[in-house]
Amino acid sequence: LLQAGSEHFNNKPKKGIEFLQEHGLLHTPLDPEEMARLLRENPRLDKKTIGEYIGKKDNSKVLDAFVRSFEFHDLRVDEGLRQFLESFRLPGESPVIEHIMEFFSEVFFVLLKRSLTPEGKYVSAVGSSFDQDLFCIIWGPTVAALSYVYDNGVEKSVVQKAITGFRKCSLISAHYSLSDVFDNLVISLCKFTTLLAPPETALEVPYRIERRLSIKALF
Repeated sequence: LLQAGSEHFNNKPKKGIEFLQEHGLLHTPLDPEEMARLLRENPRLDKKTIGEYIGKKDNSKVLDAFVRSFEFHDLRVDEGLRQFLESFRLPGESPVIEHIMEFFSEVFFVLLKRSLTPEGKYVSAVGSSFDQDLFCIIWGPTVAALSYVYDNGVEKSVVQKAITGFRKCSLISAHYSLSDVFDNLVISLCKFTTLLAPPETALEVPYRIERRLSIKALF
C-alpha cells in the first residue's frame, strides 16, 4: 500500500495523499507532522515532487513541520542548508524558493539564537551598494552570450537587441570607470566589423547587418 501510495504521490500528490488516507496510512484530516515524517522517511517519494508539494502556500503547515523535523543544532548555516536541500529538489520558480527559504531561515534562527532579534526575512542592501560587484561578476558571461546571439542571430530584431545589450554594458562599465571591461566590449564589437580585416572585405559590409550595426555602435 505504501509503495502504491508513493507512486500516486509522485504522479499527483493530492491523489497519493487521499489514497494513503483511505487505507489508514495517514490520518484524516491530514496531520502536518505526520505528513512531514512521510516526506522525510519515505525513500520511494520523488524529490522533485516533494519540492513542488512543500513549495505550495496551501501546504505551509506541512512545510513548517518538515523544516522543524531537521536537527540544526550546532550546525553552521551552510551545513544546515545542505542537509535541508538534500532532502528534496528545490523548484525553479523564485517566489517558491523564497517561500521555502523563509521557513528555513525562521527555524534556523530560532534554534541557533544567533541574536536577540532578527533583522528581517532577508538583510536588505542599501540602494545600489553591490551593483558594481555584481556587474564585475556577470559581465564576462553576458558579453559572451551577447556575442553568440549577435553572430548567429537571423532576425533583425534579435540582432538589434544584442547590440542594445552591448550598449547597456558599455554604459555601466563607463559609469564605474571599468576601462578593462569597456576595452573588451570595443574589441568584441570590432570582431564583427572589417576594422581588423583586409581592405577587400570592406565591400561585404552592406550585406551583413551585424557589421553595419557594430560600426554604428563603435562610432
